[in-house]
Amino acid sequence: MNIFIEPPDPHVLTDEDSGNGDEGAYTSNLSARQLTAGAEISGTNIIDENTIALEIVDELEDTDIKIPDNEKTTDWVKVEQSKLYVLFKNVNDFDVTNDEIKCFIGILILSGYNGLPGKRFYWDSSDDVGNSLVKDSMRRDRFISIMRLIHCANNIEINVNDKVWKLRPVMDMLKDKFLIHFVPSHNLNYDESMVKYFGKHSCKKFIRGKPIRLGYKIWCLNALDGYLINFDFYQGISPKRKVLYENMFGKCTDPFIKMLAKFPKEKKYLPYRFYFYNLFTGLNLLKFLKINGYHGTGTIRENRLLKN
Repeated sequence: MNIFIEPPDPHVLTDEDSGNGDEGAYTSNLSARQLTAGAEISGTNIIDENTIALEIVDELEDTDIKIPDNEKTTDWVKVEQSKLYVLFKNVNDFDVTNDEIKCFIGILILSGYNGLPGKRFYWDSSDDVGNSLVKDSMRRDRFISIMRLIHCANNIEINVNDKVWKLRPVMDMLKDKFLIHFVPSHNLNYDESMVKYFGKHSCKKFIRGKPIRLGYKIWCLNALDGYLINFDFYQGISPKRKVLYENMFGKCTDPFIKMLAKFPKEKKYLPYRFYFYNLFTGLNLLKFLKINGYHGTGTIRENRLLKN
């Protein structure tokens, strides 16, 4: 444990000790000026059970997502922001529909496992690169126009604390859908994932030793079959950070605690077994999981253990 004491208050004139000077330089014998100064204590300590129960579990119980009505599930994308952006760019011959947005996103998903050197190659006439499924679903120039003009957020309502605010509505929608359709399984994994990206962006990371060294880092909660239950985009200081969680579990584990709080009520109180590696493992986290009826397994760093 480390104790940092601020400089004494210069407005207090006396330097008389608060105790007997013959007793030595004990903390109980500090001067009056020093006793009125601020102090900070830092160190590794295990949070007590009452703190977890009162401040964390209550929040987990009260945090539930709202499942949308069945009649609203078909209108799963909004095109209003794209239309506003088209007016802003003064483009007159562009009118996108919900069906076109769905087809556009479907092509993006397909390109994730059928990678080609460029997006135009999917419409190429060559047998080794062309994709008939893409050709039959949308014209090439139409796809490029949608990619150039598609918008998900209002350009006027900018969140300067969120570096991915333009994609935040789509990300929040996806996370809600992932939780709704998640079929509970016993073993779950929390880890970081790299999304390959070579362009310019302030969130791009370089992590030496990773299979994907350049790109975006995503905190991911996954099921055993690879199903993505929830995720959080790493951008340094998160706009939705919880200082309480960061102090208790660390900044890397803060998203994990918030993901647990987002579980629907009928899926939250099941005996999940979570697996993670030493970036996240700590005694506070393991105790928190145990108190809430979960199990946790992970490698641990030597500096995360108490010295005794």
